Amino acid sequence: MENGQLNFQLDIKSQDEFGILASGFNQMLNRIKKLTYNDPLTGLPNLNFLESNLSESLRENISNKNQIYLFTLITDNLTLVNSNYGYQKGNDILRELYQRLRKTLSEEMIIARKSDEFIFYFSSAKSNDEVKEYADEIINKLSEPYEVNNNLIYLKIKIGVAVNEEDENCSDLIRKSRLALHFVDEKNNVKFFDQKMLGQLSGRLNLEGKLRKAIVNDEFQLFYQPQLESKSDRVIGVEALIRWQHPEKGRISPGEFIPLAEETGMILRLGDWVLNAALQQLKSWQKRGYSSIIMSVNIAPQQFQQENFVEKIDDLLKKYKVEARFLELEITERTVIKDIEYTVEVLRRLKELGVKISIDDFGTGYSSLEYLNRFALDKLKIDKSFVHNRSNLNIVKTIIMMGSNLGLEVVAEGVETKEELDFLRENNCNYYQGYYFSSAQKAEIIEKYFTSDKVQID
Repeated sequence: MENGQLNFQLDIKSQDEFGILASGFNQMLNRIKKLTYNDPLTGLPNLNFLESNLSESLRENISNKNQIYLFTLITDNLTLVNSNYGYQKGNDILRELYQRLRKTLSEEMIIARKSDEFIFYFSSAKSNDEVKEYADEIINKLSEPYEVNNNLIYLKIKIGVAVNEEDENCSDLIRKSRLALHFVDEKNNVKFFDQKMLGQLSGRLNLEGKLRKAIVNDEFQLFYQPQLESKSDRVIGVEALIRWQHPEKGRISPGEFIPLAEETGMILRLGDWVLNAALQQLKSWQKRGYSSIIMSVNIAPQQFQQENFVEKIDDLLKKYKVEARFLELEITERTVIKDIEYTVEVLRRLKELGVKISIDDFGTGYSSLEYLNRFALDKLKIDKSFVHNRSNLNIVKTIIMMGSNLGLEVVAEGVETKEELDFLRENNCNYYQGYYFSSAQKAEIIEKYFTSDKVQID
């Protein structure tokens, strides 16, 4: 054995019985070595091989001023590909991802694979900022679409980076890069490990336990934010927004628990609860004579990707005896772009039911005119970041014009001032919502805005 690797061979070249046995023994050792140090799918070195080499690199690195940067790269949505197309297609994508990665990295770098992770490292005198730029380049290359059954699939790539410290072993370095992955978010697909993450992760684990209990104990409630016709200030609908009132911690922000729910899969149960509660409230309002209100509900990517999603919506509409035209589902650009063909089919079936569909936070993702033309949509929702920033007003104008040209209505989110509303009216934005009129409130408070066709807000 050398550096933990099986390098022993019997050096017997005779053609007699001993030679045949020696040859068979050597073949067996080669097979064992391959299984021990290589991934059977890609032929890549596995974690055993990488750890052996990394340990040696860490020892050698003590004497120079370079840092060792270790990357752990994962695909966030490969499970959805496996579910929709089968594991063979998922494996094909993994192989192609490796080929792209291999072309991006220098030849001397060792890439190891474990499950859906790719792990690699290098020694460099570069700064963290320079390494971050390098990681972003890798993500850009790997994020280009993959073709499966003539469909374009987009993978969500995340990278966690750990930088070696003095006397650090390879297991610690790999563990830290994996921990960093937990802190990757929509705005930043690359995260460097730092010590603060250990405490934050402990807090997240604590929050995850509370979230599981909250689902069982029914600690959630829905608040509703009115959506108004821009020209008349008439309330035409509401957006249902989940709120968590913890018995000890008080109000916990959706910005804290929604990403955690998506990461842990609990979003499916939460999503089901929101749909049921929203439709139940809508039916209650209809019975009270508010028959034209439209209920908008946010749909998480994991919900949208469920095989029975359309059937589930149909069953809920029947359960609460609500006409489909009064339900609007809000999906984000990151949801629709994951699998274009799947999205086209699901939206077509929802349209057949009569459900309205809007693209939420439009302009912050990846949608193109080509895709928008193929999707059965009703509305575009302009993200509040565009509405608030005066330098983005031309973007707002463009989205409104685009919506009009595509036959789609446009809703502006986060309207907080009269100046913002006046601009939207001047540019023929159909609807708006935001604090200028009302924050999200409980049903009984919002209901008072339904009592007249026109609401005075000046």
